[in-house]
Amino acid sequence: MISGILMVIGIFGLLVLGCFFLLYSSEKKRLNQKKHVEKINVIEQTNGQLDNILKQMQALNPPLEKICGQIDKFNHKFLKVK
Repeated sequence: MISGILMVIGIFGLLVLGCFFLLYSSEKKRLNQKKHVEKINVIEQTNGQLDNILKQMQALNPPLEKICGQIDKFNHKFLKVK
């Protein structure tokens, strides 16, 4: 009789522990998903910033190419650099 009661109490105890572990793992999974989404958002923001910087740098290319051409002409004309 006592062993039967102890078995029932043990089964309920294991069920409670199982439910606790399931709830804990789902909470941990939810936190990991939230962190993952936050990291994705940070990466997207960084990509946007890099795109803006790339556009700004590409806008500087034509004036720099013009200046380099003038320097080359100067070198060829006055310094006789080939």
